[in-house]
Amino acid sequence: MTIAWFMNVPDECLSYELDHQPPGIDNLNVMTFSSKDVMEDVNGQRTYTLKNLLPETKYAFKLRSIYKDAKSHYSDLKTKQTLKEAPRKFDIIDWTDCSMTIEWFINVPDESISYELDHRPPGIDNLPVRTFSSKDVKEDVNGRRFYTLKNLLPETKYAFKLRYSYKDAKSHYSDSKTKQTLKEVLPDAIHQLSEEDKIRYNTLMQSSETEKRYCVRIMIVGKESAGKTCLLRRLLKEDITDVTSTDGVDIVVQRCKINIGDGKWTIGKGINDDKVGRIKRALNPYAEVGRNTQNMQVEETNNMNIRQGDEKSTNNKDITTNTKVRQENSNDTNESSSLFLPEDSINKVNLDNKEVTNESSSLVIPEDFTTDDKVNLDNKQNESSLLVMPNDLMSHVFSESTDNTLSNLYALCELWDFAGQKEFYATHQAFLTSSAVYLVVADMKDDISKQGLGQCFADFQNIGEYVDFWFDSIHCHRTSDKRARNGHFNPPIVLVFTGKDKYEIEADLKKRKKELNDQLDQVLGLQSKYHHLHKKCYLSNLTDTDEEFVKLQHVISETARKMDNWGNTFPLKWILLEHLIDINKNDGKNIINLNDMSKLAEHHDINILEKDELLLFLRFQHTVGNIIFFENIPDLIILKPQWLADAFRCLVSDRIDDSGLHHLKDWTLFRRQGKVSESLITELFKSKDGSQFSGQKNNLHKVMEKLDILVKIENSSYYIMPSQMPSSKFEDVCRNVGILTKNCKRTSWLCYKFKFLPPSFFNHISAWFIKQYIPSKVDSDATSFALYRGICVFDIDISGCEKILVTMSTDTIALQVVSFSEQEGFGSMCSGIHSEVTQLFEDIKQRYKVNISFKIHFKCSDGYYFKDTFEYDNLIIEKKRFCIQHKQMHRSDQILSPWMNSELKEIPDKAKINTTQDDQNPENDSNKEEAQDQTPVKTNLPVSVNLRQQINIKQSTNEDLAISSCIKTGNTLMFTDFRNNRLIICNSDGTDIHYIPLSYEPQYITEIDGNTVAVSCTYDNTILIIDISSRSVTSTINTRGNCYGISYNDNNLYVVISLSMIHVMDLTGKVIRAIPVPSYGIDDITVDRDRLVCKDSTSIYCCSLDGKVNVEI
Repeated sequence: MTIAWFMNVPDECLSYELDHQPPGIDNLNVMTFSSKDVMEDVNGQRTYTLKNLLPETKYAFKLRSIYKDAKSHYSDLKTKQTLKEAPRKFDIIDWTDCSMTIEWFINVPDESISYELDHRPPGIDNLPVRTFSSKDVKEDVNGRRFYTLKNLLPETKYAFKLRYSYKDAKSHYSDSKTKQTLKEVLPDAIHQLSEEDKIRYNTLMQSSETEKRYCVRIMIVGKESAGKTCLLRRLLKEDITDVTSTDGVDIVVQRCKINIGDGKWTIGKGINDDKVGRIKRALNPYAEVGRNTQNMQVEETNNMNIRQGDEKSTNNKDITTNTKVRQENSNDTNESSSLFLPEDSINKVNLDNKEVTNESSSLVIPEDFTTDDKVNLDNKQNESSLLVMPNDLMSHVFSESTDNTLSNLYALCELWDFAGQKEFYATHQAFLTSSAVYLVVADMKDDISKQGLGQCFADFQNIGEYVDFWFDSIHCHRTSDKRARNGHFNPPIVLVFTGKDKYEIEADLKKRKKELNDQLDQVLGLQSKYHHLHKKCYLSNLTDTDEEFVKLQHVISETARKMDNWGNTFPLKWILLEHLIDINKNDGKNIINLNDMSKLAEHHDINILEKDELLLFLRFQHTVGNIIFFENIPDLIILKPQWLADAFRCLVSDRIDDSGLHHLKDWTLFRRQGKVSESLITELFKSKDGSQFSGQKNNLHKVMEKLDILVKIENSSYYIMPSQMPSSKFEDVCRNVGILTKNCKRTSWLCYKFKFLPPSFFNHISAWFIKQYIPSKVDSDATSFALYRGICVFDIDISGCEKILVTMSTDTIALQVVSFSEQEGFGSMCSGIHSEVTQLFEDIKQRYKVNISFKIHFKCSDGYYFKDTFEYDNLIIEKKRFCIQHKQMHRSDQILSPWMNSELKEIPDKAKINTTQDDQNPENDSNKEEAQDQTPVKTNLPVSVNLRQQINIKQSTNEDLAISSCIKTGNTLMFTDFRNNRLIICNSDGTDIHYIPLSYEPQYITEIDGNTVAVSCTYDNTILIIDISSRSVTSTINTRGNCYGISYNDNNLYVVISLSMIHVMDLTGKVIRAIPVPSYGIDDITVDRDRLVCKDSTSIYCCSLDGKVNVEI
């Protein structure tokens, strides 16, 4: 209790006596305190705080002064009851980019109390206090309480304090705790999706139960016969005596798991996945499980997300589920604390078998199904027509769990063994991902050298022997152009040198290691791709003990834990759907269609009903490589990537036995020209795996066409396989087509020069050209086309008089148009091809998630397109350039024409145009962002204003208003008064003032129609739709971040989110798209027809509806 009193005379007393006791109790001591302990102000007020009183106790107080020789009379008696006890051991136990989870202890029943949580950035006093019910609080048997506060700002420090709020009193506040939210980071696989998918994912994460996902995918790549398969076997402690080279891709699953605490591998056949444990943790996120995750030492430079994952083993999210699970005993001996499940749950999951009625003829629901059960399907030709659908999925998850405990946290481990033969480079693209640890395997006896510059792709078919080729390939899948805090790029590379046993003398081994390190530094040292390398290991698959491979296991575990995707949080319903998919995988299903996948998702325990949410799940699963899914092939969702790899090896393999083939003529045509007939494809599918692929031939054709592995030749029964096209010399192709004759006119070479060009890139380009143009014929044979590995010639029109030559060198894609027509010039055809091909490159990058860049170069018409080229940026500055090859000057305009004619006319200052697709190389400070297409007009205008009308909307002088926004609709003015949580409405002359009280702080307002407005409540992340006539809120929209300025146009709301983005949403709150803001700090906006006007603290911007700035004032 703090008491106060006044004294009008100098304080000459030595001390005070404070008599304080509950009424009716007379034996308490009188408190004596010195005048030195008293606080005073300039007005004569004295204060003193009496501590250590009993909670919830009424006290009577009276005070008197003690002088040197006398005591004063007692003051009047005052009574007051102390508050209830403050929450004990209040602390913050988990935090993300947008939420904080708090815990506290309480020894008494909650008595239907509520809580007040004061949360605000330090120094800010006008944020609301969050009130929540005791029903929203999670608890355990030890008296711990938990609550998660959501919709916080990322990278913001908050101060928290908590108190109880009873019906007639409030407790004292707890001690204050501060913590900063994390930087907003989306999982890599989500980050690669569209902006709409990112918004949909964030919304989903805010509204559903969540759990962290731990999974390690290990991709083993490298030169043929480097020991990749033996390395995989040794990691799994398996025998290597019967090893043969890999045919395509072999995927090893459910053979090992990794303890995320100590990094140790558990190896064995039929390793169960971790979904049971993940679901348990999601239902009880506050159990103290896996506290030993801190034991595994990692570098201090790990990023914040990783440190958070190490310090806390569970993701303490707000749990809204009302599910009670009755479990049976578990076989897992790695036990931790007991699992607590809410007692007030509504949906009870019963493990007893139930009778199930098939609602659809396509669903098979066994009565006592377990994961290992197999269902005999009558029709194997149509695997996707029958689904296994346990009626009570949640109980099925726990059917093998017999103990009410949580096991240690494990990460499932998958190992992918990629063949090193060049035949498979084209199909590997379907499986490479950014969400993996790559083991690049090389033989110690082979020197590390850089691949040389070749004129034609056919000249470097052995590039897989080069270590830097694999570094380049992996660099294409980097998740960011900015290195992580630990200095590395993801995905990480562990470089494994095999064949250590060839160096039996330690001095020789040491010498060879130094030689390899020097060579590696020479080849990769100054390049950004070198930063993918996390570790180098030297092993012998033949003689090293298991302990040496355990060390490699630990390196892999530690490397995986440093990745950004380690411990990413995902919705619990996604985990359940993964589990249901696995049930159907174990039932022998390799493929299903989108309609059947929808039925799985609609299972009442999963309840994914919206197609957009299901497609988001499928896109994510495809991005991380769990399934193969293309939206334009809805009838073929591939559940097992190994199935697709097996299908590929039917056509792409060096081990096809042609002795039993019936279509030998077609087989010869395939091997010589890369042309394959429908009948041969059918026979090859049957020859490898019977009917499992032939029954899906049409869908497999679509997938292979989607991946540009097969291309249908127009008006023909044949396909072209670009990776199997024959090789030929460049000069021979030109001679056969007639390009070297005198009557052939040739443009300059348009060259797209890449820092790295994946070998599959030309397959995509040639596939596109085959679809768009007519392959040129070499001779009168109707089946003989000028299609070669790295060189293709196409007829631009049906006459064949104009052709386009497409060729590829080590680092360049080059185009040249040739004409046999008497007509002068090439018109606009070349610039059109240039635009189409540039867009094609962008499409390929997006489709395959590869991060590659190029610069535009040119070369004279009869020059070498693969070396000594002219960079476009230099050509537009200088009128002439010296040609090293021809030892003469070339006019720049003649080289640029006709490819750039139309573009050059639109360039006002050619010296300022940047034609680089910037790689954002962090090692190269010269790389800058591309210039905007149009520089906005920036204007400084003189401003003068005149006061035309002043309206007083205060009804009394004591009112304290805080008006942040207003609108005028008809003859009515509306103001947002955020200090008093209300709208003020009056006539345009200030008369007839009335109010609409609100539950949130209104900040910005916009008119929807004459009777309806939308109000954004910034710090509540809420938009209110308000009916003015009824003075009521008709609907509420929750936003992802703080919502600021708001405007209504063309049936949509435009809302500024977190000062950094504009969301366009309909009146239900569904976000349609996002618009970038011209600067950070945009707080207000208005939209009218085709333009958008917004402001920050210093400028006003007039923009198009896609965010492009037209005018800045």
